This record gives sequence, C-alpha cells and structure tokens, in this order.
Amino acid sequence: MSRNPTALPPAALSHYFTPPSGYYGHFGWVCGYSADREFLNDAAERFTQQIKARRASEGRVKLVVMLDHTHAEPQAADVPAVLRLAMTAEQIAKRSFHLLHAKVAILGFRAHGNNNLDSQGAAERWHLRLVVSTGNWTIQTLEDSLDLVWSVDLASEDLLLPSDEVRDTCADFKASWHFMSQLFKRFEHDILSACPLGRPAPSSALPHDALATWLEAVSAEAAESKPRFFDNREESFINQLQSKVEATGAVTKRNYLVMGSGFFEEVADENTVPSVLDRIVNTLQDKLLTDSAERVVVNPDACQAVAGSYEALHDHNYKIRSAHVSEDCFGKNAIRSLHAKFIYSGYLRGDKFSSGWLYLGSGNLTNRGFMYKASSHRGNLEAGVVFATGNLYQKPSSSVAVAELISNCLPIHFNDEVFDDKQLKAGEEMPESDQLFVAAPVSWLYWFEGTVPDQSYLQSPDASVTDFSVVKDDNVLDLDKDGRCNWIGEQPVQVILIWQANGKEQRAVVPVMDQLGRLAATKLLPIDMDELFWQLERYPAPVEDDEPESLDEGDFSDLATAVVAVQPAAKYAIRQMMALVEHIADKQCMLAERDWSIWCTRLEQLLCQTAKHESFIACIGMFKDMEVNPLSPLTHPPFRPEYAKDGSTAAGIEYEQTIKRIEQRWQVEELNRIAPTINSDEQEIHHG
Repeated sequence: MSRNPTALPPAALSHYFTPPSGYYGHFGWVCGYSADREFLNDAAERFTQQIKARRASEGRVKLVVMLDHTHAEPQAADVPAVLRLAMTAEQIAKRSFHLLHAKVAILGFRAHGNNNLDSQGAAERWHLRLVVSTGNWTIQTLEDSLDLVWSVDLASEDLLLPSDEVRDTCADFKASWHFMSQLFKRFEHDILSACPLGRPAPSSALPHDALATWLEAVSAEAAESKPRFFDNREESFINQLQSKVEATGAVTKRNYLVMGSGFFEEVADENTVPSVLDRIVNTLQDKLLTDSAERVVVNPDACQAVAGSYEALHDHNYKIRSAHVSEDCFGKNAIRSLHAKFIYSGYLRGDKFSSGWLYLGSGNLTNRGFMYKASSHRGNLEAGVVFATGNLYQKPSSSVAVAELISNCLPIHFNDEVFDDKQLKAGEEMPESDQLFVAAPVSWLYWFEGTVPDQSYLQSPDASVTDFSVVKDDNVLDLDKDGRCNWIGEQPVQVILIWQANGKEQRAVVPVMDQLGRLAATKLLPIDMDELFWQLERYPAPVEDDEPESLDEGDFSDLATAVVAVQPAAKYAIRQMMALVEHIADKQCMLAERDWSIWCTRLEQLLCQTAKHESFIACIGMFKDMEVNPLSPLTHPPFRPEYAKDGSTAAGIEYEQTIKRIEQRWQVEELNRIAPTINSDEQEIHHG
C-alpha cells in the first residue's frame, strides 16, 4: 500500500510518475517553485507511457502544474500533456504567500481494462500516489542536487477493509488534497473545463473531476487519523514541529539531532547560534531531546549564517559536517550539492538509531521557510512531512540491509567534520527573480479551420474579451467585434498574445484548441484501418508506442450482401467497414458512463484521421458509389449503451452530434441509411 521511504536504489524524482503495474496515468496535480521542460517531459512520458510526439498528437492534458509566478517556463508546446496554470496580475497581488515554494504532486492512475463496472457493480479500480519533494521539478534535481523524496500509495481496494495504516495514509491524502485544491483556486483554471468551439459541455466527468472524486472517497476514510503531511498556511513549521513529532509515536528524548538545508538564514549576529537552529533545538528540548544530545549541521559549502557562527555553534555542542553522497545510491565518485531540507532525530546506542523521526519538505531552515507562516510579504508557502523512520544503523554489517544504513537514507555521515571556520562558505542567499509570469486576458484561443485558407481564424473563448492582439510572424493581428482574427496558414500550436496593463505592454504564450478539443496539438496524420482498430481497442487506456497487430476482419459476407450486391473486389472493403462498425458498437456498449465524453472525442478524432488515409478514401468511395452511409447503424439503440440510447439524455445528444460530424467529414450524411433489425438469436442489418 505505501512505499518504503528508505528503499534502495533510490528512485529519481521523475520515476515517481511511473504508473504501478497494471495501471496507467489518468490525471495529476503538481505544484512547485520551478520546473523545466526536460524534467516535465520525462515525467509526462513515464506518466502517460507515451513519447512526446504521441502526446503532442493527442493534445490531452494529463498533468497540471502550478509554479511560482517568478518562473516563466515551460510553455505548452514544449511539454505535451502538461499544462502550466498562471495567476492574473490581481491574483499575484492578493496572494497569501511570498513565494510558492511547496513541492507536492498528487497523481491518479487507472487500471487497464476496467472500462466498465464489474459483475458486482463495484467501482473502477484506481490508484493514488502522493509525492512530497525537497527538490524542484527540474533536470538539476535529477542530475546535480542531493534531495529527498517521500511518497505513499493508496489503491481503491485498500478502502474495502481499511486498516489503521490505510486510515493514516487517507489522512495524508486528505490534508494534501485540501492544500492542493485551495491552491488551485488561486490560479486561472477555466481552461480545464473548456469545450471545443460551439459544442456543449461534456456529459460525463472530466479527468480532473474523476481524480477529485477518488480523493474525496479517500478523505472520508481518514477519520481521526493525524496526517504526516502538513503545510504552513495557518501556522509556521516551527509551531507545528513538536506536535508532528509526537504524533509519530514514542514520546521520548533522543540524543542525536541533525539538521540540513539548501539554505540557512541570512547572517545576523556571529556571536550567537543562528536563530532558526536555536529555535528548533529549544522546541524539541523539553520533551524530545536530551540536554547533551549531539547536534549536527549539514552543508558547510553554502550555510549563510552558520559560516559566521562557528565558535558559537561549537560552544553549544554543534558539529558541522559536509553532506554525504551515498556510493550505494549514486555510484562511485558522484558529486552532488545538498538541496534537501531535513531534520532527523533518533536515540543512538552503539550502532543503532531507535525512535527515529524525520522532517523533510520544501521549507529551508530560514525565517521565510520555517519560522513564518505563509504570508504575502514574509513567509513562503511550504509543505512537508514528519514521519517515523524505524530503526536505522550507523555502520554496515552482515545483519544490516543497505536500506537500513542511515547514510543510505539521509545525506549524513560520521566523519569529515569541519574544525576550522575557514572551511565554511556562506554562499549566496536564495535568489529571487523580479520577472512575472502573468495570465493573459484569455487562457487559450479556439481554432476554426475554413474550407479555404482565408476562412480560417482564431477566436477568443469569451467574445467579450478582445482587449489583446495576436502575434503572427512579424505582424500583430487585432480581434474583431466577435473576438476573431483571421489566420492564413497551418493551425498554430500556440500563439503570443499582447495586451496593455498599467501602461505597459504585456506578453504571454497561450495554447490553441482545435475543433476536436485537442490543446496545443500537432497536426493529425492519416491512419489506416489497422491503426484505427488498434487505437479504439486500447480505450480508455492511452495508446502506447508499439506496432499494432493486423485487423481481424471476421466474416461479414451476410451483412455485406444484405446491403447491396457488389463486385467481389468491393466485398473485402465492405466486410472491413462492417467489422469496424461492429467493433465500435461492442466497445461503446460496454463503457461506463464516466468515460463517455472522452470516448466520443477519441472516436471522432480517430475516424477523422482515418478519412485522410488513401486506403480508407478508396473504401469510402465504394460506399458513396453504392449511395450507402456505413456509419448509420451506429445511431440506432442496439449499437449504443443504455445511458446514450437516444437523444433524450445529454450523453445521447453528445453521441449523435459526434456521429453527425464524422458523417459530414466522410461526406456520407446524405446517403441511404442502414437500419438494424434485431432477431431473437442474432443481429441483422438491412436497408432502411
């Protein structure tokens, strides 16, 4: 159910986006201080099990990222399947934190093959993962930094007979979801519910809504359990530290304390112990730390106030050591700089650490990160965890597993102590940028493709919002009174918007949504019947990047001859088309209603792609010659699920509109329709 946070070898941060066996990535929320395209493409490929080109073609959002407003990257076209949300200038001004510094991911996975309810009517199988990191979502974290990650998993079946451990994990998800959902409201997020131009809202839940439903079910099982996850929206980390440690179990005094940080507080009085370290020790001293406890500070290479307070620290029983880069974890001669923020305490007797607990999170041992609660001018928004570590060991032996060595779990060791203040480097303060990543007047533009090039245009999602211009090459295009601007050429993946705010020109890149609802997507390439059949078979799981198997067309000679008498050369194409229609019907009649809207979207996309393939064009041509609409059986109740059997439901209307658009694309909507007749023992199709 939950991951062992000390398991070896350690997973790189992006590896936590990999689905568990038997599942695929459905939707995920990510927040952090910064992110870059290299990391996010790695994470998205693992989460979706699709390479970048496939994700760019599908144009579906799988991961939503919320970052601090001082970081401009990445753009939608650079990281297919990943959407970066932004805050407006007003939202930035009213934010309740100095920097968005918390590094949290909540990921939702679905089981393969669970596209309908089981025989007992039980809900679909899903899997949740919570990730709390000390490192940013960047390539630097993967390659250069020394960071820590904590993660727990929870599956839908865990809720059937929840144990105390399951309820504790539910409490973590409840706390983290409250944190993430409240943060989400501070960003412009209407794009997540956007529909293709001129189409009604989906009849079934969107992916992010499904994840919210799972998290609400988990939250209901949390009961009175105390979460290990915490944040500083209401109270500072220092004010919560003692209660979080006490909640881990044994309330006993430990004789060992180690504190590490990517940044420490700024230099103040060199004759005293830095105030943050001193406050942490004083907070723990009464119940949780012995008076003579060994106190270790990690990171002499960039330790700000620590560098100037060596004598004071030495006089108060502090030791300063460099960060340990584990050979078991990273290999020989690996060089990494400490970025992790952590506090570890345990009782050391002989070689064994018992009653251990660990804090790790985004909060540096600084005033903004640890001493202040989140506020617009003082405290960053931080998140972390405090949990029991179990027994760990100082030295290797035949009876100690490598995952139980404390130096393989944390970046600490017991030598390389600093005995000279000249070995200490204050380093730079945490850099802060003055650039702003501000939401544009609209979060996306619609694309309408005309029948001739000069009829294509981009349109604002809100026709009343037109106070911006669109950049095309070296030209600036203004919107007309209907919120449109003509666009000659291929559909853009994203465009630059220009607008005025407080007398200054502002620019932002926004994605373009096409008529199929794809966001920042590349041009669809034609696919043949084999590829079409294969991709439909995979739904609702994402299409993986393997070669499809050949289409087994089956024996449809009776259906073919019932349509019309044709020459032998056409019978294969007819049988193939009828096989497709039957496969679509079989597939969609088994779908749960929650998947219906996405099914309609994918069906339209794939059938429109197929219509461009030369072999399919020839096949459709035969039906046109016979004046028969091959899609018409799909509109009849026997070929549809009960909840969409006719136009009396939202799902039924959505489906009929989808089929109508496909018929128009195939240019068969005016041809003779095929009506099904249902016999008691078999299904026949004949002319209507």
